[in-house]
Parts: sequence; C-alpha cells; structure tokens
Amino acid sequence: MSSLTTCNFCNLKRIKENAKDKKVVMLPSLSSSLGGYDVFVYPKGLSLSKMLNKKDRYWAAWFMSISDKCCC
Repeated sequence: MSSLTTCNFCNLKRIKENAKDKKVVMLPSLSSSLGGYDVFVYPKGLSLSKMLNKKDRYWAAWFMSISDKCCC
C-alpha cells in the first residue's frame, strides 16, 4: 500500500464518523465480479429493504477486504 493512501479500515472508520445520524451498513457485493463489500449510508428511519430498492442512491464505497485493525 502506498504511504499516501489510507487503508480500508481507516476509510470505513471515517465513513462512520461522517455519518452522524445515519446508519452505515456493509454488505457482500453482488454487483462486482471481484466480490468484496459495498458500504451504504442511509437515514436511520429507512428500513434496510427500502434502502436496497434505492441502493444506488445510498452507496458510499466498495472495499475488496477490510482488516480488523489499521494497516496504514
């Protein structure tokens, strides 16, 4: 990894910190042939099933993998 790039663990942490009054959900990616995980940020009042109907609107990031600690 480049020394100028943050790791996926830190990127996910930043997404969660910026989503103050919203839900952050990480789901296995079905749209990528590479697998990985899609991260969605959506309002707390919205159910997961309704969010998935408009998932393009709430998609925040895709990660191939996420470590359990920082590796920057």
